[in-house]
Amino acid sequence: MLTEKNRFGFSIRGLGRNVIMLGIVSLLADVSSEMVNPIIPIYLTVVLTASPDIVGLIMGAADSLGNLLKVVTGWYSDKVRSRKPFIAFGYAPAAVVRPLMAFATTWVDMLGIRLVDRAGKGIRTAPRDALIADSVPPARRGAAFGLHRALDTAGAIIGTSIAIFLLMFFLGSTQTDDMKMLFMISAIPAALSVLVVILFIREKEADSQPAKSKSFFVSLRGIDSRLKRFLVVVAFIGFANVGFSFFVLRAIDFNASLVETLLAYLLMNITYTLFSIPAGVVADRIGRKKMIAIGLIVFILGALVMAFSTSLLFVFFGFLIYGTFLAIADVNQGAFASMLSKKSDRGTVMGAYHTVAGITALPAGLLFGTFWKDFGVLAAFGYAAGMAVIAFVILLAFINEPRENGATA
Repeated sequence: MLTEKNRFGFSIRGLGRNVIMLGIVSLLADVSSEMVNPIIPIYLTVVLTASPDIVGLIMGAADSLGNLLKVVTGWYSDKVRSRKPFIAFGYAPAAVVRPLMAFATTWVDMLGIRLVDRAGKGIRTAPRDALIADSVPPARRGAAFGLHRALDTAGAIIGTSIAIFLLMFFLGSTQTDDMKMLFMISAIPAALSVLVVILFIREKEADSQPAKSKSFFVSLRGIDSRLKRFLVVVAFIGFANVGFSFFVLRAIDFNASLVETLLAYLLMNITYTLFSIPAGVVADRIGRKKMIAIGLIVFILGALVMAFSTSLLFVFFGFLIYGTFLAIADVNQGAFASMLSKKSDRGTVMGAYHTVAGITALPAGLLFGTFWKDFGVLAAFGYAAGMAVIAFVILLAFINEPRENGATA
């Protein structure tokens, strides 16, 4: 399928070893994470009796911590001119702490485990994305990020499929015991992802002139003013995109079984995978601003579908729409930000982007969960749609499409 060239004009030729191997690393890591991620909200609400606002607190706090670390590790990898150690160290915590979820007895236990797990993601993401951008010419970045996201979510499909297979044919004792067993098994592919980084990823040669040592905040002040305006849009998208956890809770509202919930989540990731490469390649042709705007329209539609769902079938449709939005947003927002960076500060720029994208996760999760708990599902998804509308308006009114070879030289 990806050997030479498909009907979208995509080819892996010219993407290089690092891009492909980092995609495989993410595939393995997502096999691990997506065996357990969709069941964490279920474990929290059913086993640990957490309310929607507590679910928002746990998932949001973990994501916010991870994204705070992204900008620091991105900047520091620029400073030391090294990416690989951050990538390897960032993938390691999942193999250690993820099985500990099986022993959590309160939501506070789960909060601590999730914080450590997501901290690893924060350590690795900005240096990894900077290494991807460093490894290909500017005109191929959309395809490179698209391939990476496609392999990343292929791992998600495999991981969720393994979980469904195990639940249907090998586990099946009690729902609680089944979830605990999945937590334990997830450590295996997580460990393999670290091994691949150590053995196969190579540093890219640094610039001929070493980067000047600048303080973190001085580095941030030096980024392109156009990027700063774009980050405002990213912030409102972050407030809107409260994550899959509440989609899972919506499925529980319609008495979905564990396998049915995993199937809905699987549908979301299949949709993401199918759209990831086209979303990057088409954006290389028509512009990323247009694609991001299209993604916001898709998100608003998905939020409305989830808000007004009357059956589990509509919830499944909402998962499908959300997967489409994620494919468009994840591929194009990161590529758009990289266009507004120089090679010497790309780690800082990607870290700033990821931080703004995720630092909103805690307040967004708390707000969404509180709206759900106190005012109902309609108010919660209405809040999310409203934030997306604001992001859409700012994007169209204040953001200009940068030239591909402008800031990235």
